[in-house]
Amino acid sequence: MGKETKLGINDYWFVALVFLAALLGPIPFLGLIVYGTLVEDSKVIKGGSKSALILYAGVHILQYLLNVVEYLVRCFDMSEYGLNTFYRFMDRIDYFIDGVFYGAILVFIVINVIKGLSAGASVNVGASRPVSSAVNPMLAAGIEKAEKEAAASEPAAAAPAQEEAPRKTPEVCPNCGKKLAEGVKFCAGCGTKIG
Repeated sequence: MGKETKLGINDYWFVALVFLAALLGPIPFLGLIVYGTLVEDSKVIKGGSKSALILYAGVHILQYLLNVVEYLVRCFDMSEYGLNTFYRFMDRIDYFIDGVFYGAILVFIVINVIKGLSAGASVNVGASRPVSSAVNPMLAAGIEKAEKEAAASEPAAAAPAQEEAPRKTPEVCPNCGKKLAEGVKFCAGCGTKIG
C-alpha cells in the first residue's frame, strides 16, 4: 500500500518520476535517487530506485561495450568501405537497445502511476479516521436526535400506524457500525440495544 512522501506525492508516483528522470539524463535521475534514498523512508521508493538504477546502468554499460567493439573493429578496418554492413548492424543493435530501454522505462512509469492511483485511493480511505468508540456516543446521540426530530415533525395520525407496523432492523449498529442481521435486538459487536 502506498504512502505519501515528504514531497506530498504518493511513493509510487515518486518511483514513476525516478524512471521519467532516467529519460531526462543522469543528473535529475541520480538526484532523485539520492533524495529518495537519503530523505524518504519507504521500501517502495528504495526498491523502485534500485530497479531504475540497475536498468539505467545495465543499458549504458551494454552500449559502451558495443561502442568499444565498434571502435576496435574500426581500428583494424584498412579499407574505407570494407565493413559498412557491420557498422549498420551495430547501429541497428544500438537502436534496438535504445528502444528496449525507452520501452521498459515507459512500462515502469505506467505501472507505478497505476499503482500510485490505486494506492492513493486506499491511502485516502485509510487516512480518514475510523469512527472510534470515543466518537460513537456523539454519533449515536446525533442519530437519536435526528430520529426524534423526524418523529416530532410527522402528523399525529401517522403515529398509530407507525406503532402497528413492525420495526425494521437497521443495516448497521448506530454505536459501532457493525453490520446487523435481520431481527436482532442487540448488536453482536458492542451489545447496544437495537430498536
